[in-house]
Amino acid sequence: GSPLDRDSIPPNSAGPAGPMPEVSSSPESTNEKSSQSGDRQGCVIAGGGCFFSVADNLGASGAAPWYEEPSKSQVGNYIYGIELVASEVGVDANVIRSVMYVETTHGWYEAPLRWAGINRTILPMNVHASYWSGLGFSRAQLQNPYYNIKAGALILRGIEVNLGPGASVAQIGTLYNNIYAPVVTNYGARVAEVYRTQPW
Repeated sequence: GSPLDRDSIPPNSAGPAGPMPEVSSSPESTNEKSSQSGDRQGCVIAGGGCFFSVADNLGASGAAPWYEEPSKSQVGNYIYGIELVASEVGVDANVIRSVMYVETTHGWYEAPLRWAGINRTILPMNVHASYWSGLGFSRAQLQNPYYNIKAGALILRGIEVNLGPGASVAQIGTLYNNIYAPVVTNYGARVAEVYRTQPW
């Protein structure tokens, strides 16, 4: 896609999802529920309401898989957009960059589906259009890099809030890839390694 510049930013920067609600990440909150019995997807969309638990996994590898193609990274295309969205949503810009790097360097194999318009997930944040429709973004909006990055950042923020203070990048990355994962995965470990090394 084309670089996200100031001219492509919609005037309503809150986006269709609106401003993020004030939420409590305290497990003592009356509407808190454990991740085992709760609806993780719903709690991410709501920006709180659950207490997610993701166990560390010393066996998870942060090494680049054989299919990672660094030249496919789109992080450099959206320097301004990532910073803008990070400040709007309240997410570490390098977490957004790390997830975008992994998604765009791993997701190149779906190119034929994108050309045909039948891909379920949309880059650069590889947002699953129907699964995350509760965020308020249409499939057409997710084709716009600003809304796509915003949707990805809202997912990341929802994950981080529900994990609570001290959540690791590996835990956040794991749940971005699989919201119901019980332990850190290779994907999450890879996001953490990209966060550490910043190869973009």
